[in-house]
Amino acid sequence: MTVGIDIHAVLLAAGRSRRMGRNNKLLLDVDGVPLVRKSAINILNSNVADMTVVTGFDEDKIVDALSDLNVNFVKNVNFREGLSSSLKAALANITPSPSAVIVCLADMPKIQPEYINRLIEKFDPSMNCEICIPTNNGKRGNPVLIGSRFFPHIFETSGDYGAKHVMKQHPDKIVEVEIGTSDIHFDIDTQDEYDNFTTSGISTGSE
Repeated sequence: MTVGIDIHAVLLAAGRSRRMGRNNKLLLDVDGVPLVRKSAINILNSNVADMTVVTGFDEDKIVDALSDLNVNFVKNVNFREGLSSSLKAALANITPSPSAVIVCLADMPKIQPEYINRLIEKFDPSMNCEICIPTNNGKRGNPVLIGSRFFPHIFETSGDYGAKHVMKQHPDKIVEVEIGTSDIHFDIDTQDEYDNFTTSGISTGSE
């Protein structure tokens, strides 16, 4: 598969950013825009067919930060229950159900469109390539593409594990996609990580 005709992105943006302190990390400035917007733009520039943003904490501010972008919003009223609750909220509201979703974390501004496109290209249920995971030197990262036949299993998960349980149960359906960069491991959780990122001059991607 070479284009994301029926592959939908899910951007998880419902969390409370507790490790950041008083600031909601997703609203911090990155290249002149809020972090969540930076991440969303990079995803929208890929070959995904559509994108659903899951909100929860600071819902109105997140929606405002993404104003005028072509995204769908789903509110996760149970966002305090962890990442899996946001993923389930998204899957329950995407209609019609897509062939696969790419689960994206909103605090990963280095994820580039080409990384997502490479996952899409490797998705091939006929060859048992139904869960596509980016790697760098063999170490797995994010985002992760998950085929639709695993959606029912995701609804059985809980807490902050997201799709990890599904991946553990179906190793024969996984294809690892070597991306060749630590970008797939980088997220912003603390003030120090944000400060280092914004002063390093290595942020990439643009609107």
